[in-house]
Amino acid sequence: MFDNQSMYNVIDHQLNLDFVDYKHLNNLVAQVISSYTGLRRFNSCDNSKFILNMCPYPRIHYLIPSYSKLTLINDYKRKELDQRQFIKDITKKEQRLFQCPQNRRHLCTILLLRQKELNSFYGKFNNRLTNLDHVFAQNTNIFQCKSSNYQVLPELAQMKQTGTFFSNDSSILSRFKLLVQQFDKIFAKRSFTHWYIGDGLEDKEFSEALDELIGIIADYKELEQNWNFNLQEETYNDEY
Repeated sequence: MFDNQSMYNVIDHQLNLDFVDYKHLNNLVAQVISSYTGLRRFNSCDNSKFILNMCPYPRIHYLIPSYSKLTLINDYKRKELDQRQFIKDITKKEQRLFQCPQNRRHLCTILLLRQKELNSFYGKFNNRLTNLDHVFAQNTNIFQCKSSNYQVLPELAQMKQTGTFFSNDSSILSRFKLLVQQFDKIFAKRSFTHWYIGDGLEDKEFSEALDELIGIIADYKELEQNWNFNLQEETYNDEY
């Protein structure tokens, strides 16, 4: 999941440029996709393992990426982050490319690293990853891709280590609820629907799409309720 305003915020947070346009946004999306496909291109790793780890249920497959680290080529103070600094940076809320107001409760998380030297112990004992709020009490899966990070834009520096942090979490529920509210307001007036019907879309398909979205919201709510129940049960067991 990507959101233009969120990506503007991430670029501004990392680079503090005077002017940001779509070439910067497109480059950011390309870097995330390149991180994902790099597993197959450089490591001969089957990407199906990635999907299996991130999507515990068929309809709950909306992943929110975070990317780090973008650095300007003329930034003479730039430096490579060590393992602890890098993990802390990439898991910040400010680095998410689809930002949601609700607090995160992770269903599954994966960290994809791109660096020239692989480290089998990378992040294994990192407290930041261990303490992430996981619904299923599991750890973050870490995949490493042995490759350099090529930057298309001339103003960006090529870093020795970059990464993408993928999260499948319940914070997206707030954005889905907002989407339903916006859809109801527009669809009640039948605004813009004539364009879609004119291209062959049937009127009932609007309602079917809304029902599907409401069903997805219900699935996320059910997971949250299960998480709250398990948390209360653990607290009760700790007390007694």
